[in-house]
Amino acid sequence: MRNAINYITIVTFLAVFCFVGCTKDKQHPGLKPEIIFIKSAELITSDTILSINQKVKIGIEASSKSGAPLTQLTVISILDENTTSIDSGLFSNEFHYYKEITKGLAKSELWQFYVKDRDGNCSDTINLTLYKDENSGFGPVRTIENIVLGAQLNPDQGSFYSYETNQTYSISEAYNNQSIIDLLYYFDVVETDAHTIASPGANIDAAIYNSEMAPGNWTTRTTLRFEYLPELTTADFESCTNDSLILANTFVFGSGKRKAKNLTPGDIYAFVSETDERGIFLIRQRQGVADGFIQFSIKMQEP
Repeated sequence: MRNAINYITIVTFLAVFCFVGCTKDKQHPGLKPEIIFIKSAELITSDTILSINQKVKIGIEASSKSGAPLTQLTVISILDENTTSIDSGLFSNEFHYYKEITKGLAKSELWQFYVKDRDGNCSDTINLTLYKDENSGFGPVRTIENIVLGAQLNPDQGSFYSYETNQTYSISEAYNNQSIIDLLYYFDVVETDAHTIASPGANIDAAIYNSEMAPGNWTTRTTLRFEYLPELTTADFESCTNDSLILANTFVFGSGKRKAKNLTPGDIYAFVSETDERGIFLIRQRQGVADGFIQFSIKMQEP
């Protein structure tokens, strides 16, 4: 009996010891993180009226107060009545975050930010609203017609494209010009992907290019996001002479898809780059599969 009592005592002691050991790094359990807007001449920190296409920058500083590292940043945008919420993972006791925003067509854009630590403690939510200046107008567009990209096994036509230079590149040329490559095209045997336009920053299967020069091995990888616009027609695209159509169909970068998949003539996609370049493209024709090509046109906002 005594042995049984001693055994229970030892197990209880070890359980208490482990509990204390697991929780002793919580210096101030329950204290919520702190989050504030960073104040500087180039950053906004309060509600602001902006012209369409006007760019502003927001800065945020967050820090843990519980001793547990911050693990999540949530950014919520409410454009009129359309809400987008994006969670980003992190692991730090404090961090700085900057975001550039281009004012769109919405009358008001409410931007909200909060952080959460590893123990589930959530900060207050900070926010500001961007209002549209009703006297502002639309901006010009750059039109790039009839771009042709070859799929990965096309021996004659490059698969990579830069809208800065309006040139196509082979995989070796693209590898040597990584910083200017924006788009690429390939054919995937996965039926739901098939004819695909993406950017170098997308998660592209290594077997597609089967080369040490494949985008997954690049040191500089531009990332674009895409959104299918099934309600737009070729006539809508052709009649786009200012950026109103682009602004009416744009989206928050983090909410877009990494690839425009299963493309067919007549498809129209919106795209947004990580540096906030925005536009739409129309698929005009395609031919073949992995050795074929695709032809498309772009309309994008002028810088």
